[in-house]
Amino acid sequence: MSRVTYGEGVLPQVMRTTFVTAVIAALTLGLIACGNQGGPGGKGKGDRYLTEEAAVMDLEKTVLGAGALQPLEVINVGAQASGQVQLKVALGDQVRRGQLLAVIDPLVQQNALRSAEAQLIEAQASKAQNEAGLMRNELELERQRSLVDRGYTSRSNFERIEADLKVSRAQARSIDARIRQAEYNVDRAKVDLARTNITAPIDGVVAALVVREGQTVNAVQQAPTIVRLAKLDIMTVKAQISEADVLHIKPGQSAWFTVLGDPDKRYNAILRAIEPAPENAGENLTGQPNAPVYYNALFDVPNPDGQLRPAMTAQVNVIIGRAKNVLAMPSAGLGEKLPDGRYKVKVLRRDNKTADEKIVSIGLNDNSHAQVIAGLAAGDKVVVADSWDASISGMPIQDRDKQKADQKAKQKSKDKQKAKDKQKSGVTVKVGN
Repeated sequence: MSRVTYGEGVLPQVMRTTFVTAVIAALTLGLIACGNQGGPGGKGKGDRYLTEEAAVMDLEKTVLGAGALQPLEVINVGAQASGQVQLKVALGDQVRRGQLLAVIDPLVQQNALRSAEAQLIEAQASKAQNEAGLMRNELELERQRSLVDRGYTSRSNFERIEADLKVSRAQARSIDARIRQAEYNVDRAKVDLARTNITAPIDGVVAALVVREGQTVNAVQQAPTIVRLAKLDIMTVKAQISEADVLHIKPGQSAWFTVLGDPDKRYNAILRAIEPAPENAGENLTGQPNAPVYYNALFDVPNPDGQLRPAMTAQVNVIIGRAKNVLAMPSAGLGEKLPDGRYKVKVLRRDNKTADEKIVSIGLNDNSHAQVIAGLAAGDKVVVADSWDASISGMPIQDRDKQKADQKAKQKSKDKQKAKDKQKSGVTVKVGN
């Protein structure tokens, strides 16, 4: 038999305390009742377990990487002529192959062409003059030969005319060489004049204007860049893949990425190549000491609307495994791995209070869900945690146990404080027979 004795003048306080205790107990029972119904989204809890149902779904296992976008082709269009620049395009203009981009003041090149053409005309005139003299010497030689045969002239006159003919023929060869040199000079002057018109070598977009209108460039030592063209209809993603993951990818695999400005839109592509050496490799293709090693994976993506721009950051996923419409369980529910590769998995019984251990064969595992080859059926409730607590269910077992112990210690401290408060209020509780 239990006997309860109250101190004087404290009955109203006791009644209020009893009322509050009853409310708390009712709320606690309500929460327990709700907990036994199971959580949303296929997750639930029994008296002891947090579970998730095995269900049919699509799985995708990927290797992650971070990279940047760059145009498939970038060309620095330079000048091979010196002079003042006059631009014919603006930044961002779409240009076609052969379109005029800039003009360099052609006055010097035009004068050089005129001079070369004049030298050619002079050489051609010299050749005509030489041909006339050559014909005259040939006729004189024939006449002198006839006179020598009949004894009407001296032999020395004949030999002199013969020598003059040889000189004329030698001069003809020299003049022919001068003509060829003059023709070469004319062709070169025409090329130099044509180089004052800078045209687009490809279809693309004017990505940068390196010089300003009216600026003078000097192309004697090297060709200065005038305009930078980029082919933006196809973009290349250069993604950094860690050395731990690079062995799992190869050209031809599917990949997708997102950009920071539109993280919900996927851009699909095919892995084109993997650079054989890391980007930070030294002269002997060795990495830097104590530095992480990354290899560049390259893939191209169409960009017809121009939304993708150079230097954008890309969050890359290279797909190394895919399974569609398969039975899957949460990866967190995988227990001990057996020597034959199968796993122990706890499955909640229908009473929602106890669990059975099953041996399950697993296929593709994307670290969130694992494909079930054998051992489970759709709807089986896989145990992912031994005790349902929304605040600690995702923790490692050691951390979970530590937090539970901390919670018990806090509760014990609260109970002691309540007992002290009751003593101060004058309530004495005796329990006995």
